[in-house]
Amino acid sequence: MRYTCPVCYYAGMQDPPMDYNICECCGTEFGNDDEMFSREELRAQWISGGSKWFFGSHPVGWNPWSQLVGAYVGVLPYDGAVTYYGGAVSYAVKSVDSNDVDVLACAA
Repeated sequence: MRYTCPVCYYAGMQDPPMDYNICECCGTEFGNDDEMFSREELRAQWISGGSKWFFGSHPVGWNPWSQLVGAYVGVLPYDGAVTYYGGAVSYAVKSVDSNDVDVLACAA
């Protein structure tokens, strides 16, 4: 059975997000990190740090932006440094929201 991380929405966790298990994608340690920060705060920290894979090698075709967009987490910040890890992206659109913040919408 696989579990989904409630922080980064990686759907390949081998253990449930509890009891000090760590998401290999975003590195959140459940029962520790989520005691100090909300899941939204942890997600924002992961995104602001570049949404990098935390442990070992990422799966072939893994794309943090598609993972987040697919989970409908809302508007994602776009800083021009998006990295794709071997996955095909059918489109990517840069736009500006009502707060003059660059955003990215993409689909795999």
